[in-house]
Amino acid sequence: MRLEQNLPHQSAAINAVLRVFDGVEPEISSDRTKCPLLTLEMQTIKKNIAQIQSDSVPESLRENYADSNNKYLNIDIKMETGTGKTYVYTKTMFELHKAFGINKFIVLVPTVPIKEGAKAFLKSAYMKSDLQSLYDGTELRLHVLDAQKPKTKGRKSFPAAIQAFAENTDLNGNKIDVLLTNSGMMNSAKTMDAEYDQTLLGNFTNPYKVLQSVNPFVIIDEPHKFNRTKGTFKTLLEKVKPQCIIRYGATFPEMAKDKIDYENVVYSLNSCKAFNDNLVKGVQVEYIADEEKIKDQIKIKVLEINTKSVRFQNEQTKKTFDLTETDSLSAIDASFENIHVSAISKAEVELNNGMILHKSDSIYPEVFSDTFQTTMLNLALDRHFEKEYENFCNGLTKIKTLSLFFIDSIESFRNDGYLRTEFERLLKQKLNELIEKYQNGSDKEKEYADYLSYSLSHINETIAGYFAEDNNTDSDEVKEEVDKVLRQKDEIIKVKKDNGDWEATRFIFSKWTLKEGWDNPNIFVIAKLRSSGSETSKLQEVGRGLRLPVDELGERQSEKQFYLRYIIDFSEKDFAEKLLGEINAGAEREAKITQTFLEAYAKKKQIDVNAFMFDLIQKKFITYKGEPIEDNLAEFKETYPDLFTSLQSGKVVSVNASKADSEKVKIRKENYDKLKEFANVR
Repeated sequence: MRLEQNLPHQSAAINAVLRVFDGVEPEISSDRTKCPLLTLEMQTIKKNIAQIQSDSVPESLRENYADSNNKYLNIDIKMETGTGKTYVYTKTMFELHKAFGINKFIVLVPTVPIKEGAKAFLKSAYMKSDLQSLYDGTELRLHVLDAQKPKTKGRKSFPAAIQAFAENTDLNGNKIDVLLTNSGMMNSAKTMDAEYDQTLLGNFTNPYKVLQSVNPFVIIDEPHKFNRTKGTFKTLLEKVKPQCIIRYGATFPEMAKDKIDYENVVYSLNSCKAFNDNLVKGVQVEYIADEEKIKDQIKIKVLEINTKSVRFQNEQTKKTFDLTETDSLSAIDASFENIHVSAISKAEVELNNGMILHKSDSIYPEVFSDTFQTTMLNLALDRHFEKEYENFCNGLTKIKTLSLFFIDSIESFRNDGYLRTEFERLLKQKLNELIEKYQNGSDKEKEYADYLSYSLSHINETIAGYFAEDNNTDSDEVKEEVDKVLRQKDEIIKVKKDNGDWEATRFIFSKWTLKEGWDNPNIFVIAKLRSSGSETSKLQEVGRGLRLPVDELGERQSEKQFYLRYIIDFSEKDFAEKLLGEINAGAEREAKITQTFLEAYAKKKQIDVNAFMFDLIQKKFITYKGEPIEDNLAEFKETYPDLFTSLQSGKVVSVNASKADSEKVKIRKENYDKLKEFANVR
């Protein structure tokens, strides 16, 4: 891949962090294993943050819900999924080093898949050729903290990653050391809270003490996974004590009802702007259903959840079923075979396929049946090959097309499980049909038919999966698939391998293991073979495929509108509407309703500013100070929509609704007028 430099939204996020430290002199230690101190002049830093927020950050994001009380400096960067957070925080590290000599960074992520994605980027050839090369020979040295193999004999030595990270120096001003770790490792008592038989940096025998001594900057990816009052974040504050934490995320932790944990937001790129500015793909939502058929489907509703049992009700027969942990849902309906209750708490019940249900949630047995899954697999394959043909044959360069499938269980996929067997059967059928269709076509179509023929003869290569259980596997074949998904993003988006063979991998299977933090720019179809069950973020669900694609030369493609096709079951037929609502709900006001803003707006609309201002106050849309009144905000937006940002049409599309519209009878206006007159005759 090639990294596109100086994209405006990415440069703005990087510059915002640098502006925080304007006028601050770093205190550089004579011990060059330590990171320079940059957070001693907090008055200057707070003044800078206030100015940055005044210039560009919406007022709704300026209030600090949680306060670090000067124990450390917290900076928040709000960026939508798919807009390049990893690139941004990596370049920010280079810029902080260049400007202030900051040379020790800890990158903290919540899960192993996200860690593998960050590792792949930070070690990639394109990071070195396209990014690191901009900084006069400065080298980023990556140290990845993984689980340690138990040592039965000899001296108990520090984990190599921590030792190298701590002991490396920046004597010549051209070295940055980065320790990459995930939440589980940061909390690991076996690795991090142990005392070792050697000492580091003079007299430290404990990893937390070692990290604390080097005054690190910490970068947190996916901050909504790190509640500041407990768990990993608490460990980080109490035992590592970083001088600065910079959090990068599309979403942040909820601390209370309607209160989000923001502190010192200096840059915000919300989902609405990301879609409107064509920084991400649009979304086409499609479900399999006949509207009349939906009404006839059996619906199972969660009536009550107690600490030891959950009560379900068949909405057609009104019969109820009380289930406890390990009980199978097949007692309710045979289609729930292999689905059982795995955990129950006061507020929710978890099924063994990862689905979370709350009181009043509903599920459809039809969704879990083999016949329904086959129908969805067929639809997903049709949509995949439609997009693949377009991306392969219709451009100046080819774009590899990938599809992602969220499924119920690892058992249905691994060891020739029924779902994988059925998918391979359907795939072979599609490939044979398409080869016959294109093998005698244009030159490009003949080349495409060759690609399809290779795929047919190497069917196993076309499919890869990753599940949490795979981390403990001894199978080389499974390990190879996992490597493809987690560690070889730049390989599977190639159309051809380096040896000239076709790169056939394009169908990726997972449960919800990959739902956060992992993505691939060339995902064009996501098929969710089961309902989410609960009201999770719709943006998080589509986020795995929102990033703009890259072509066979590794160049980012932004010259046209690309779409992610998101295929769901009929129980989520309002998905597009909810996604649209979520995007618009996150849209920030274009500007505070000030006198200057109103004058500019009135001039643009050619209306009298005094009459306009009076109208807003009279309707109780704003106060006399020009501040919007929250209780009337919905009506305010409806009356004056162009005072607010909103999602442009065509960015989120319900395919089913579009089909319904296209099936309406069309009639010439003059004939309609005649019919209307006729209808009025009594």
